[in-house]
Parts: sequence; structure tokens; C-alpha cells
Amino acid sequence: MRNPFGRRSVTDLSPPAKLGAFVVLLFWAFVVLFPIYWLLVTSFKTPYQVDKGPFYVPFVDFQPTLDAWRYILVELGNDTLRPYLNTVIVGLSSSVIALLMGAAAAYALVRFTYRPRVGVIGLVLAYPTCLALRYAAMQFQTDVDLRWEVLAGTAVLTIVMALVAGLFALRSVRQIEPMTLLR
Repeated sequence: MRNPFGRRSVTDLSPPAKLGAFVVLLFWAFVVLFPIYWLLVTSFKTPYQVDKGPFYVPFVDFQPTLDAWRYILVELGNDTLRPYLNTVIVGLSSSVIALLMGAAAAYALVRFTYRPRVGVIGLVLAYPTCLALRYAAMQFQTDVDLRWEVLAGTAVLTIVMALVAGLFALRSVRQIEPMTLLR
């Protein structure tokens, strides 16, 4: 008869290691899930009960109430539900659009012979980065008007990043033959 606590293979952990991993995972699950539980339990308390002290077990430590949920969903219903509905609509529609555009681009890259242009690839890769840098630079509130300097610097940085990123992309694209991906 085989030892049930023995290793089954070389890559299998020993029983004490499995127990230790299980204990660590249980501890981490507690660390991650307890704040969510606390948030949920607190949503069923009145402001007085929240201020009174930390009570965690409903119907034992405190009497739960739906007053906070009624206030958010009924009294402030339009101000609460409309932003969530907008988020769902925008998130789903942008995901579908990105999926369709990505699928079309992937099909085109695989199906047709592609001769990349360094500048175009670089601009596509560098433009979002430069917009973020420009936005960050404009957040500094100074007395001196730096808009033209920031715009000129962004333009120069865009061109430099376009060339560098385009060169790296060109090197990696030349190593792939598009029609071999279909075989």
C-alpha cells in the first residue's frame, strides 16, 4: 500500500509545504476579504451604530437596517444610478469597438503583405505618451505662460519618439512573414 502523505512526483510539494501554503493562502484571503465584509456590514448600520463602535456580526451585535440603501437608491436614485448606467454603456460599447478594430487589424496584418513605415508606427505609439506628458506639464500652475514651450517640446518629443519607436517596431515586424502565420 502506498503512503498517502508521500510525494506523487518530483514537482509535488511535501505535506508540510502544502499545509504551509494553505495557511498562507487562508491568511491572505482573510486580509483581502475582511475589508469587503466590513464594508458590507457597515452599509446595514445607522450612523449612530457606526459611530458607537466596531460591531461585526449582524443580528447579534447590532440590528441591521436598510436606511442607507433606501437613501442611496430611492432618495438619490437618479444621482446614483445614472452614472453607473453611463459607465456600463460606455464600457461595453468601447470594448466592442476595440474588439472589432483589433480583429480587423489582426486580420489585415496576417492576410496582407505589410511594409511598415517607420514614422507612422512611431506616431501611433508615441502620440498617447506625448499627450500624457503634455497634460502632466500643463497641470503645473505657474505665473509664466508655458503653453507654446510645452507644445513645441511635445512636438519635438513626438517626432523623436516616433522615429525611435518606429525603428524598434520595424525591426520586430521584419522578422515575421505574414503568410507563414496562416500555415
